[in-house]
Amino acid sequence: MRMAFLSLLFLPGLANAAPGQDPRTQCLFVPDIRETQIVDDNTLIYHMRDHAQYRVNMLTSCFGLKQEPDGYTFVQDSLETEQLCANQATIRLNSLRSICQLGNFTRIK
Repeated sequence: MRMAFLSLLFLPGLANAAPGQDPRTQCLFVPDIRETQIVDDNTLIYHMRDHAQYRVNMLTSCFGLKQEPDGYTFVQDSLETEQLCANQATIRLNSLRSICQLGNFTRIK
């Protein structure tokens, strides 16, 4: 499997949804993200420092994500206090320059 590198304007954590919080508003704290696995054009898996893993489904297919040779960058406008929030954050494929929106986060480990 191919691992992507993250390009950030600050250092690369986890702000869990509070118990009972709507999972659509769950956020991941960017500095706690250890690595990203690109599964396909629709799915990412974030591996966290605490060994938790979150599957992220894109809101729509992100054409070229799986084959992107230069990785992707979080779009700065989508970050608030270094958090990626479900159904809000976006990424830009570095070589294709296309923008893709992250959908729901599901904890898988």
